[in-house]
Amino acid sequence: MSLPLGQAIREVSSPDEQPSSRLTMPVRGMNYVVDYIDNLLVHSPTWENQMKTLREFFRRLRYANLTVRPA
Repeated sequence: MSLPLGQAIREVSSPDEQPSSRLTMPVRGMNYVVDYIDNLLVHSPTWENQMKTLREFFRRLRYANLTVRPA
């Protein structure tokens, strides 16, 4: 039996052990937001949805007292 790499990594280490868990916790469960290594990627099918998603994304980061640095 084999697991996809991402699933295997998640099952081996708990979220508390992952250094980025504090950073990604505020945006977990959001549609169109993906955490990839040390980045948060926001994508949407339409411009209107992108603006709605970004507003919610920044609201959650602000609530968690986090800031972003553009790449």
